[in-house]
Amino acid sequence: MKVPVKKAVCLVLVTLSLLCALRVNAAQKPVAVFLSKEIAPYVLMLEGLEKKLQQHPVERFFLDQNNQPYSLTAASVGFRPDAYAAAVAVGPLALRYLAPYSQQIPVLYGMILDPERILDPGVYKACGVGLGLSVERQMQTLQQGLPGLSRLGVFYDPANNQSWFDSATQVAASLGIELVPFEVQRVGGKLDVSGDWKRVDALLFIPDKTIISKTVIQYVIKQALLQHKPVIGYNQFFLDSGAAFSFIFDYVGIGAQAAALTEELLATGACSKIEPVFELRENADVWKILNLPSAGGGL
Repeated sequence: MKVPVKKAVCLVLVTLSLLCALRVNAAQKPVAVFLSKEIAPYVLMLEGLEKKLQQHPVERFFLDQNNQPYSLTAASVGFRPDAYAAAVAVGPLALRYLAPYSQQIPVLYGMILDPERILDPGVYKACGVGLGLSVERQMQTLQQGLPGLSRLGVFYDPANNQSWFDSATQVAASLGIELVPFEVQRVGGKLDVSGDWKRVDALLFIPDKTIISKTVIQYVIKQALLQHKPVIGYNQFFLDSGAAFSFIFDYVGIGAQAAALTEELLATGACSKIEPVFELRENADVWKILNLPSAGGGL
């Protein structure tokens, strides 16, 4: 059946008008931001998001001890998804709460290490900024800071991260770096670390729930220093504890990234996942103690 040209044009115009109306309506609504906890990294991320997200007012929500939302600024009691253009989850608890609402409202996340463990990709769209760095990006960054790096020890518990280590080994090898396992396991309530210190140029900590104790991390770093080996960590605590390098996330920058993704999603419907902004920060005092060339000068 042929549709008259004038009628077809009218249908297109009506459709465009409806889309424009929906976007205008969304632009008039605020964005709800849920914080899992009131901790400094989350607050800094929120500040970056609010500063960047200028087209939409932001209303902050928190979760009480029963994981129920409350807000000090929202006009309504509780959370009504139809009142918001989108919702941003900061931290895993907030994402678990918001995930079921993703069928009613665009939901994005920030400051989450493994969002896929919370969001079933077959059910929910995963849009946001995680806290995970790809192995390739980590290795390339380390090569810039340590040009002579050829053998890198990795602390991990095989029960938690053996699959990660296996896949990372292949990626690192393609860049000319051999990963050497330093397996950490609990034996009789104590941690047992096995690995060949003499084989490696440096040692890398990865996020692993077995190796999160401050005492354990400081002990391992001390042993590495005694072996004259630089350690790479993944937050400021590692630098303060004697690591030579650490991957430091820019929390305010991550908030700005999340804001940009929110604007993109509302404007175009595009659902994107990106890695967080970070820097590889050097501990100059440790380099002096180790009597090694400064970062960028090789090993």
